[in-house]
Amino acid sequence: VQSVLSSVGQHLVDPDCELSLFSPAEAFYRKNILYASFPILAFFLPWTFWFIMSKCRYCSGDRGWRGRQNVFGEEEDESDKDENEDKESDDDSASDESSENDENNEINSSEGGEERVKDQEEKKKKAKKKKKKKIFSNKDKAILSSVVSLYLLYPTTTQQTFSLLSCKQVGENYWLTEDLEEPCYNGRHLLYFFLLVIPQMLLYICGLPGVSLYFLRRNRQKIQDNHPVVQFRYGLLFAGYRHDRYYWEIVMALRKVIVVAIGVFGKLTSTESQVHGALLALFLFILWHTTMVPFPRDTKSGQSVGVLETFALTCCFCTMWCGLVFYHTTSTGVRETLSTFLVLLNVVFFCCGLRIFWREFVKEQDITVGGVRQNISNLALSLGRTVSHMRMSTEEDTQ
Repeated sequence: VQSVLSSVGQHLVDPDCELSLFSPAEAFYRKNILYASFPILAFFLPWTFWFIMSKCRYCSGDRGWRGRQNVFGEEEDESDKDENEDKESDDDSASDESSENDENNEINSSEGGEERVKDQEEKKKKAKKKKKKKIFSNKDKAILSSVVSLYLLYPTTTQQTFSLLSCKQVGENYWLTEDLEEPCYNGRHLLYFFLLVIPQMLLYICGLPGVSLYFLRRNRQKIQDNHPVVQFRYGLLFAGYRHDRYYWEIVMALRKVIVVAIGVFGKLTSTESQVHGALLALFLFILWHTTMVPFPRDTKSGQSVGVLETFALTCCFCTMWCGLVFYHTTSTGVRETLSTFLVLLNVVFFCCGLRIFWREFVKEQDITVGGVRQNISNLALSLGRTVSHMRMSTEEDTQ
């Protein structure tokens, strides 16, 4: 469950059931061909879809492919300004009349002042409601869709590429781990090595982070200026990090590659060696994270996310270490103690993450205690009225 939640892209598609009719090696190669085509589709399908949407006048209006609306905070239309000026003149005349009445009667002046305050509050509320929605271009949406799709598919692509290199030595020869009857680097496997492994290594595993770093570096000044178009297109890659750490998602991609490599190639060694490799990688991740400090420190939310990331890496390190001790020891008491410790550690981590999420959600949605109480009271009143209405209807039916 934890692996599914932590890496969604690895579990989006599982074609093993459809390929059960073939031999293990043939099914494995076909599956890798299918996975190799996913990034290509993830890039071209969004562009095709949004290009068609740009040609549809009902969906895009007159904006076309590059047109945007209210993205850079455009001023209101002239008609809206004229209406506002008319309202201001009406307010000025009303204020003049109220000032004359104030000289005649102080009580009426106080009531008029309260009414003007109420009117101003209502006008502010209407002004907030009249804020125009930002509409980005279809090209911006196509780039965002491609970035999200490739981001989700990256762990899957990395794992499938490395799995083609996973070979086990039996005797003097190496055989494919997925099918020990398939020789490695010979015949069919050598063909797929040149057709699938090398292109995916260059284009996907190394190419996608490299292209992402290129676009982020090219737009680093706009990232510092909080440019709305850059945030909409590439916000998934740098949002939440410090401006001078805009590249940190590339570091996260490197971490994914290292973890996947340990998981795939670690099977060729002993369990103890694989765990030691994972512990070394996690130690370097923690050291790198605490040294570079990718999350902002000047905000409470940034500090909380940074602490949560350190906590998550520490939990992974403790889990690996406890698993290594659990693997070597035969004492029932030690195993029960380690299991209890890991359960409590993960529960504390989950509660901390849930608390931070709820706090940021309340902050983003502008939820207050008074508003929640008001909503609860309104709900109670509506339920009471509904129940009373149902009682009256049942009494009328009985009569």
